Amino acid sequence: MRISSIVLLICIITINSLAQPSADSLFQRLNSSNPQEKVDIYLAIAKVYWRYSTDSIYKYSHKALDMAKETKYVNGEAKALSYIGVTYFYRASYDSVIYYYNEAVKKFKESNDLGGAAITMNNTGVLYKRLGDYTQALNCYTEAMAIQESLGDVKEVGGTLLNIGIIYFVQNRFDDALSYYLKALEKFELIDDKIKIAGAYTNIGQVYAELNKNDEALDYYQKALIIQKESDDKYGIANSLSNIGIINKTNKNYIASEISLKQSADLYTEMHDEDAIAFVYNHLGELYTFMQQWDKALDMYTKTIHIEENIGDDEGLAYVRLDLANFHFQKKEWAQAISNLNQSIGLSRKLHILDILQNSYLLLSRIDSARGRYAESLAHFKKYSLYKDSIYNEESSRQIAEMQTKYETTKKEQEIIKLQQERIVSELKIKNSRMIWASGMVATVAVFILFFMIYRVKQRKLKTKLLLKNTMETEDKERKRFAEELHDGIGPLLSTVKMYVNELDNEQINSSTRRLLNESNKIIDDTIGAVRNLSHNLMPRNIEKYGLVKSLQNSVHRVCIKGSPEIILETGKIGNYGKWQQVMIYRIITELINNSIKHASTSVIKVNMNETDKNLTILYEDTGEGFNVEKALNSSDGIGLTNIVSRIKSLDGAVVFNSEKGKGFKARMEFNIKNLNDIKLN
Repeated sequence: MRISSIVLLICIITINSLAQPSADSLFQRLNSSNPQEKVDIYLAIAKVYWRYSTDSIYKYSHKALDMAKETKYVNGEAKALSYIGVTYFYRASYDSVIYYYNEAVKKFKESNDLGGAAITMNNTGVLYKRLGDYTQALNCYTEAMAIQESLGDVKEVGGTLLNIGIIYFVQNRFDDALSYYLKALEKFELIDDKIKIAGAYTNIGQVYAELNKNDEALDYYQKALIIQKESDDKYGIANSLSNIGIINKTNKNYIASEISLKQSADLYTEMHDEDAIAFVYNHLGELYTFMQQWDKALDMYTKTIHIEENIGDDEGLAYVRLDLANFHFQKKEWAQAISNLNQSIGLSRKLHILDILQNSYLLLSRIDSARGRYAESLAHFKKYSLYKDSIYNEESSRQIAEMQTKYETTKKEQEIIKLQQERIVSELKIKNSRMIWASGMVATVAVFILFFMIYRVKQRKLKTKLLLKNTMETEDKERKRFAEELHDGIGPLLSTVKMYVNELDNEQINSSTRRLLNESNKIIDDTIGAVRNLSHNLMPRNIEKYGLVKSLQNSVHRVCIKGSPEIILETGKIGNYGKWQQVMIYRIITELINNSIKHASTSVIKVNMNETDKNLTILYEDTGEGFNVEKALNSSDGIGLTNIVSRIKSLDGAVVFNSEKGKGFKARMEFNIKNLNDIKLN
């Protein structure tokens, strides 16, 4: 099944001086235009044919390129090169795409059009995502976003954040994808861009759909639809209707699904968007397959294939061939199913679309199993597993984690340069002051010695704290290593076991065995969830990048998404403390939450964090069963509470616990702001 479109992946370099009229009116303007205007007109004509005639785009973009070279219109060359690159993208000539995009970026920079360079870098990232090279894709997005930030282009920064989220989405790293989608939403809300806000809602809905949280997904799709109707965004309305139709199809609300999908198809037909029409027809074909309305399903698939062949969309053909193969599989028409799968596999290999290859080999394995060809079934299942593993592997995870920090590192380097400049100015002032003081009385020397002695005492204290910091950082590295082993080692193994168990579920088995399989599935799901939670709790990810509050919000979100308990996190203005101090506070709060969930049977947890000029105060409260605090601290059963006290003391903080049987639990923690800043030796 082809998933709903998330964002517009191929960005178009806009021609600012022209609207988007018809091709005829543009041709009429050619005779009365100067050479530079003709370049922009040829590009506007190419844009008219976008996604309908790749040959026409190529033809008029090349005309624009030739004329731009003759007139030394460098920015026109850049735009034409990027347009030509897009035509090669649709033709799956990826080496040519890279060449033209790289040349376009050079020309954009030469003409000082950094916005155009950023868009082309984004397009390059889209290509690398298609090729499954997520590290390179993220690298391109990072470079693009650095430019967009420097230009103050909030809208484009939001779009790049969505693209980064898509990388995590296709890797099934839904927590990370959701995090980036929410950051993009914040950007769009900042500039009150209704269309982009609706687009971000669509992305968020897609994550919930993949997590089988269909009610939440439907809620976001409907929120997007409301905004799009208010803005009269026909494309957005059509897209949201198709998404709503897909969710209703998944929920087996077949009548509602059919209505929404048909409304979407009608809107796309009105706008003559053949690609989108084919997309919706494909889903209608799948809907009718579920309803076992075989004639209607076959008619939809046939129409989809006809459209995709006419517009030359091999990617769309690969998806519909896979869905048509599943249609024949349901009808036990093995030969037709295998024929369509072979076509799907051939197109997917050409385009390097890993998820289609993965699902095609899984369906081939099921066909072989149904026909009693168990050796062939196992061979195809191994290929399915191979493609699945290639989408997300340990090395890719490591490299993406490294690239994820590149953008923040670039920003920090700029901040360091600024601080160095300020320090030079400060040192000059100090030098001038010392020259004046040098001509003063001997008392200045005595004052200097006094300050030096104070400084040495302070340094000794700092070294003691640094020793504690280094100890904590060493512990964090070990926690991180162990968390990565859990996440990247045990997690995928458990997922593979689950797939094999699910494959057994397709065989002819008795009801007793089926019950055992169902119970096994539940146990495996619980284990996967436990491993994921343990991994997150061992080492809070990206706390340096996102900060304490955002990391706590993400942790609370993971707990609340399960439904219980309700966690209320209230924060005022919180400063940017040292990394290990933030990790320590994060662990104190999350350990308190874990204790409440495990031992207190609480339904509500409240956490309030408030900072004054001197202190950080944290108030923690649950509505659980309560306990004898003094007894817990003095017994072996209270090791968790003892650890919390130790962590608070390591930050020179103070804590007061208050709890009684049946009256819940409260804790008040106080920290001096000075002790929460990172420790540095001058």
